[in-house]
Amino acid sequence: MKLSDIDPMKTYSVNQASEATGEPVWSIRRMIRRGTLPGFKQPGQRVFRIKGKDVLRVAEGTLDAA
Repeated sequence: MKLSDIDPMKTYSVNQASEATGEPVWSIRRMIRRGTLPGFKQPGQRVFRIKGKDVLRVAEGTLDAA
């Protein structure tokens, strides 16, 4: 998956976000745990999901540090 394939209105898994942005998976998970990157779990699921607009913010480096 490339960054140009990211739709701001869809949600993506941590692995998909990592593949698109080039950030390591552990780094994205750490940002979610710290609260820097808003992630959520859908009911009944164990996998964190990230909104497309937030994936783009990670790629651009425009996340606000909490």
